Formats: sequence, C-alpha cells, structure tokens
Amino acid sequence: MRTAKWAVKGIVDDFTECDCCGRRRLKRTVALMPLDAEGSEDGTAEDVVYYGTSCAATVLGWTQGKVAAAASAAQADRDQRDDYARRTISIYAPVEFAPVRDRARVYYGRNPGHRATGVKASEEVARLLAEARATLADTTTGPPRPARVEDFHRYVIIFASDRRIHLVRRVPGDKERRLEQATAARRRAERRSRPRRRLRRRPHPRVEQQGMAGRSRLTPPHWSTLPAPASAGSRGSRRIARRHRP
Repeated sequence: MRTAKWAVKGIVDDFTECDCCGRRRLKRTVALMPLDAEGSEDGTAEDVVYYGTSCAATVLGWTQGKVAAAASAAQADRDQRDDYARRTISIYAPVEFAPVRDRARVYYGRNPGHRATGVKASEEVARLLAEARATLADTTTGPPRPARVEDFHRYVIIFASDRRIHLVRRVPGDKERRLEQATAARRRAERRSRPRRRLRRRPHPRVEQQGMAGRSRLTPPHWSTLPAPASAGSRGSRRIARRHRP
C-alpha cells in the first residue's frame, strides 16, 4: 500500500472536525492537499482534508510542533497573497470598465518599464483582476473572501467633462476620518469659489497725474545742491544751485 503524501496548506478555524479520526469541537485543524507520485498537488479545493494536529503529524511522519509551524507558515503565506490580491483589486477595479487610455495611464503609471515592451495595459489589467479574484475565491483554507473593491475599500471616482477619469480617491473606513475628509474638501471648494479681490495699485508718492492727457511726470525736489568738482579751483568750496527740469 502506497503511503499518502500531503502538502500542508494552512490552519483552519472554520472546520472543527477531524476527517481522520472524527473528533469534533477542535480549536483548529490543518488543511492537507494530496500529492501525486511526482510530488505535485493532485486535486482541487474539494479534495482537501482537514485533520487535527495529532492526526496530521501521524500521516506526515512529523512531530506536532513541526506540523503546527508548517501550517502557520503556509497560512501566513496565504494571508500575504490575499492582501496582495485585495491591493490589486483596490488599484485596478475602479478603472476596470474605464476607457483604454485611463486603464493605460493607471497601469503604466505603476509599471513604467512595460510601456515600451508592447504589453497591452487593458489585457494586463483584466489578467491581474482575474488572478486576484481567483485567489480570494479559493476555499482551500476557508470560505471565499470578499473580492469586490467596495467590500473592503470605499472609493469615489471623479469624472472630467469628457467622461475621462480625473481622480480616484479612497474613502476612509472610520466615520471621524470621513467627516474630516469631507470638511477639508468643503473648505477647499469654498476657497476656490470665493471671488478674488483685485488689488488697487496706489501711485508712487513722487508721481503726479497730469491733466486729462494722462501723463505723469516725476517730481523731484525743485532745488538740490551738489558739491562742485575738485577742479573748480577757488570755487571748489562753493555749492552750485542746480534746477531739475522735466
């Protein structure tokens, strides 16, 4: 009889009954996927069995501590992939049905190296969203997780007049933060809507407006005294009156 081989997929809290010995009301079980002769996973989520840690250690030939450590590591990897899938959905789901130029702007903005490689942004966005939703729909270690962006991220899409996406902004989950965000947006809108006051330029105190012709002339002091040049001889100490004329 061939010894069954298994791959540890994670720790499950939703299944509290051991599929090996039938024990019930367990705090947790270990999800095991059967492997074929080559060591590859042989089956789907429906073929996964859920054993208690003692039964899992028996079929794997490990200690219970090693089984628990492997299950925890597998579950941490699963949680990390779920987080990446949710992040992917939160980025690309708002522009999934947007015009091609908006999808290209978002995708190439996050992957600038793909712009000159011939990769089509619309196809890549569809592929990434499909993979992310498949990851969250996997029931190997529990029920399917929410796969819609509105289930875990509220967002607002602002369109331009030509139906182009102008801005995608996330809405905070906390009520107080939402109120703060709304108040700040209202203040910005009020500042933009206020009429700008035109500043009146005051004429320079030394500039006078002349008659109806609208001319202006600089009015310096009528009389100023300047020292005579040194070559003036005996008159060097004498001050010369000089009149400025326009």
